[in-house]
Amino acid sequence: MTEEFPKIKHIVVDEPEDFCRRHGDWYKKAKSITHPRAKGASSESLHHGTLWLFLDPFQTHPADVSGLPAPSAQFPRKVITEIHCAVEIANIIKEEMKRIRENPPSNASPDMLAMLQEAPYEEAMCAQVLPGVCEIKANLTLEEMANYVAEKCHSLFHDGYLPTDVAVLYRREEDRKQYKAALRRAMAHRAMEVAFCTAADVCSDGIVLDSVQQFSGMVRKIVFGLSPEGTQSEGAHKLCFASKAVTHLYLLY
Repeated sequence: MTEEFPKIKHIVVDEPEDFCRRHGDWYKKAKSITHPRAKGASSESLHHGTLWLFLDPFQTHPADVSGLPAPSAQFPRKVITEIHCAVEIANIIKEEMKRIRENPPSNASPDMLAMLQEAPYEEAMCAQVLPGVCEIKANLTLEEMANYVAEKCHSLFHDGYLPTDVAVLYRREEDRKQYKAALRRAMAHRAMEVAFCTAADVCSDGIVLDSVQQFSGMVRKIVFGLSPEGTQSEGAHKLCFASKAVTHLYLLY
């Protein structure tokens, strides 16, 4: 944060919603690099570069945490509305966007709600023909969730899907150990030898098992969203899980 980068003109940032101000105002620093202010020289002699931020609107954090400017100050803005998931999953996303707008959580800012616009999403859905699966199961224990995941994986692998097509996501990063143990037990009962990897090892041959925050910016054909401590009414987490799935989405509560 204290270094200078005089040769850098353009900056592209992916997933800045996961950034923080721990080591200083990173956005202000990036802006000063791409749009430097005149220091004794005329403004005409300064370059004006490009600062591109690629955001996931379903995983944004408060501006005072991430260091991002408020959405109302993020201009010019290009909203990418192309849908690459099945209709069944797109419908879940649309329904939860509407529910959050109509009954916003107490910590939802007007700027965040403004990002959940239905009209562009509805227009994009009209051109979507990809079929898929979306199932929601409630009131499950941790062991029941693990058995459900194992049974579905056994069936999906029989149909030709691979472990690399699957992501098992959860909400709290500290819960990985208990989920992994439960899933290993459930897989062993079905004589399935499957490796698990983290989002950081996404290129490995195993099933991704990680928090939805760590899986930011990635997708899988098949996503299991585990939330035993949550409820079906928590739309924000539904959006996070659903936005990671392409053809199969299983939400377990």
